[in-house]
Amino acid sequence: MQNPELIAATPRSVAIRLAQPGAHYHLEPRPWVMGDRSGIADRVVLVLDDLVPNTEYHLQIHGFATFSFRTTSCAGMIKASDHSTLQAAINVVPKGGTLFIPPGDWTSPPLFLKSDMHLYLAEGARLLAPPRNDQWPILPADHGTWEGEPAPTHAALITAIGAERLTITGPGLIDAGGANGDWWQWPKGTRNGARRARGLHLINCRDVTLMGFTIQNAPSWTIHLQNCDRLKALGLHIKAPHDSPNTDGLNPESCRDVRIEGVRFSVGDDCIAIKSGKRGAKTDFPPTERIAIRHCLMERGHGGVVIGSEMSGGVSDVTVEHCDMLGTDRGLRLKTRRGRGGTIRNIRMAHVHMNGVKVPFCANAHYHCDADGHDDWVQSRQAAPFGPGTPRIENIHITDVTIENLSVALGAFLGLPESPIRDVTLDRIHILSHDPNAEAEAPIMADHIRPLRHAGIAHEQAEILADGQPLPPLPLTESPMELLDYADAYATRYQPYKDGDWCYEDGCLYRALVLLHQATGDAKWFDHLLRLTAPQIAADGALKGYSPDEFNIDNILAGRCLFHLADVTGDARYEKAADLLASQLSRHPRTASGNYWHKAIYPHQVWLDGLYMALPFQIEYALRKPDPTLIDDALRQFESALRLTLRPDGLYAHGYDDQRQQIWADPTTGQNAALWTRSLGWLAMALADAADLLGDRPELESQLTQLLTRLASLRAPNGLWWQVTDQPDLPGNYPEASSSAMLAYAALVAARRGLIPPDLGQSTLAALRPQGQPPKLQNICEVAGLGGKALRDGTAAYYLSEPIVADDVKGSGPFLMAVAEAIAQAPA
Repeated sequence: MQNPELIAATPRSVAIRLAQPGAHYHLEPRPWVMGDRSGIADRVVLVLDDLVPNTEYHLQIHGFATFSFRTTSCAGMIKASDHSTLQAAINVVPKGGTLFIPPGDWTSPPLFLKSDMHLYLAEGARLLAPPRNDQWPILPADHGTWEGEPAPTHAALITAIGAERLTITGPGLIDAGGANGDWWQWPKGTRNGARRARGLHLINCRDVTLMGFTIQNAPSWTIHLQNCDRLKALGLHIKAPHDSPNTDGLNPESCRDVRIEGVRFSVGDDCIAIKSGKRGAKTDFPPTERIAIRHCLMERGHGGVVIGSEMSGGVSDVTVEHCDMLGTDRGLRLKTRRGRGGTIRNIRMAHVHMNGVKVPFCANAHYHCDADGHDDWVQSRQAAPFGPGTPRIENIHITDVTIENLSVALGAFLGLPESPIRDVTLDRIHILSHDPNAEAEAPIMADHIRPLRHAGIAHEQAEILADGQPLPPLPLTESPMELLDYADAYATRYQPYKDGDWCYEDGCLYRALVLLHQATGDAKWFDHLLRLTAPQIAADGALKGYSPDEFNIDNILAGRCLFHLADVTGDARYEKAADLLASQLSRHPRTASGNYWHKAIYPHQVWLDGLYMALPFQIEYALRKPDPTLIDDALRQFESALRLTLRPDGLYAHGYDDQRQQIWADPTTGQNAALWTRSLGWLAMALADAADLLGDRPELESQLTQLLTRLASLRAPNGLWWQVTDQPDLPGNYPEASSSAMLAYAALVAARRGLIPPDLGQSTLAALRPQGQPPKLQNICEVAGLGGKALRDGTAAYYLSEPIVADDVKGSGPFLMAVAEAIAQAPA
């Protein structure tokens, strides 16, 4: 017969552990009796509330030995209803006394607790944050943190600073107000110079017990323990909507001797995130040590138990036992990066069950957080000098874990060459089933990671024993060459975009096939090009479905493949076809500034798209003839188009109407209203290819460098660019793949030419990965234009209204161009 164990006792609540073999969070229901009270114990950690202080109780639970315990004493009780405000009541609680919050709704501004007091929330009591947050007090930077660094922070609904011998117990509810106001609308920003509030924030506290209550809807982290010692969190329920930003469940930061037992999590970010500060201006962060996590239920979250990435003070001696993780993205996740310093060591996980966890175990020393997270010095797989900023991960021991519905990989471990992950052991790990609907994805957040599906342990720079045997390395890092399977499959199944008529959409793929052939020397890319273009190009150079008199600038783009076809085959038809396209340009209508109209049906209009459609072809054609006047004309068109579309923010409008007659055109500037990133992608590729063709042209190189530098700061957190460039918080805005592929290509070309560092192009290409089976490039805007239809008014709302598709050639073509450029630059 098992003996119950008393975990904690307060004046009105106790927590008792009912350990049974194989029991994690839930317990087979057991009836219990205690005097005139009775109930059902269905969880391993049983919390009993509404007890009398300093009283002995005798508890009988079916299947357990009779158990006696005594509640602690109380120096007096203050009822909330007897005072004008809750803070006023707190201020008069005697040392060792209790503030009792009875049933009902209690809306209060942020409260500050003190030492030697008990806060008790009765059954039916709801402590609510006010609906407005503009008057909340702000903690100074020495009491607040954000992402591991000191920062002014709004006070939590409940805050304690320097408190000792404090308890917060009872079955009531704390709603921290995240759903009120706009807390979740500025996840990375500030208001009045301060970061978002926590739900419950304990700073420099000692000997604290949190027991039994439910806490939900925190503005950011739900419970934040900052430099605390000897804290217990028992039998809590921590909740937040799945899409609420940064609503971690319970985060010990620079804490020691923390016990987390019987807690149920369902949150919008990590369930438990263990941290110890981020090296920066400040370098002396206290470590986090001796964290015990037992009998918890993580129902949803980005990670079950996460350590880092802010771990500069070090994290050691963490134990995770007898827990259930259901539907969390990761199980045990360790993350850090160069520059952090610190050591993660002595991490133990045992007797855990996971179901629907994508990657049960991972450790990543190339985590791409912070503004420089994609920079080469962070992501390089080459050894860097070992120094104070070099992090270490060592002594990770995982045993007796069962896994159902595995989708991505059992584990992923990526260490640093100068600091490999050491002494990882995995024993008695049992995979019971795989998720049949799983799609391949990157198992960790680092650049150049291979998507995995139903994989085992993938690892680099890590020493791992599995059931006593060394695991041979299974690479995580993906080279551009590995994307050639996608390229070959895409070209094989590609169907002409407009029933085989000559068009710019097909030209996006043709350009990629030319570059792949040149980069690899593999004839299959030329064979694909020849197969696809053969039905479109007649012996006399006529192009299927093409009429020069339509004066459609889009039709010129596909002509760039003609030069490569002519060079490889020697067939005269390709030169004739190029002459036909050039004849259109010689007669093409122009604006008053000398720029080609976008189309005859779009008169007097310059679109950024059109610069890529025509000008690189014109320059390449001119170089082959040669005809310097065509080159001079192209350069003048670049200059005038950029001048006419330039906005005050340093970026360029999608379109310009020379006559100011279109519904989308501003009557003063002639420009459309919103920024569409794909139009900037077309522009960047036009500048990159023109600069590449012409060599030393400072004006082109300067324009390309300025554009890419300006755009570099506007990427989404996943490394891609937004559909509407400069409005990341706009409802419905999304990271769009085609624009990102175009800018990746342009950035790679610019880096090869020495104009910018390689990080921008490399990291963007790394973030672009086809997903699913068969793999497809997702989140491509199908089409967008200006005028012609009532809704095409050049506003942000319009650009967000267009359909989102997968594998459209306007995205996959530039993506494969970027792959080819990366292959061409890769070391032999």
